[in-house]
Amino acid sequence: MQQGKYQMLGKYEFKIPELGEGEEDTILHFKVDTPNDKYLLDYMRLKIIDRNPLAVKEGAPSNETETEKIHCLNQLAVNGLRLKPNNDYGYFMNLEGVMPYNTNEGQVVIDTLCNKEDFVLNEVIQCEPLEYVDNYVPSKYGIIFKEKIVISPTDHTSATMNIKMLKDGQEFNTIEGFNPKYFRVDILDNGKCIFS
Repeated sequence: MQQGKYQMLGKYEFKIPELGEGEEDTILHFKVDTPNDKYLLDYMRLKIIDRNPLAVKEGAPSNETETEKIHCLNQLAVNGLRLKPNNDYGYFMNLEGVMPYNTNEGQVVIDTLCNKEDFVLNEVIQCEPLEYVDNYVPSKYGIIFKEKIVISPTDHTSATMNIKMLKDGQEFNTIEGFNPKYFRVDILDNGKCIFS
């Protein structure tokens, strides 16, 4: 893996079965480890993607963007994750990261625990390592992306974001005929805006 390159390290699919009468919710626990390079964990995250193309929350406006179906987890030990059944479409779990240094080949170990016996996490086989970028199809006043940041209640947490809008690898304001695009970043604390 190369320094500064956005890498997809693994892609997995799983399903959440429909609940029968009197059954409790499906509860998942994930833990990711990289035994050959423990520092890689600091630069990785999990992304859970709902594969149902019709996944829309009840009462949500019809102009909802695709990011409503994506949950980014900036931690690699997730306990008590509850996901809704989604009509046999299932979910993807992507393991991704941006590393600040080059590293050699090694294993990624994913431990899973579920309260349902028939839960299976299947790897989606890729031919070779893949560098990728999230694509966004513009819609007026849509949400481009959402990130969930989990912080310690006792320790000071610093976070830095660098956001660029690109077309074919070039920034908008460097392309002739394209005006710079303006967007707003909101930081929410339990649904309440604390910075904009």
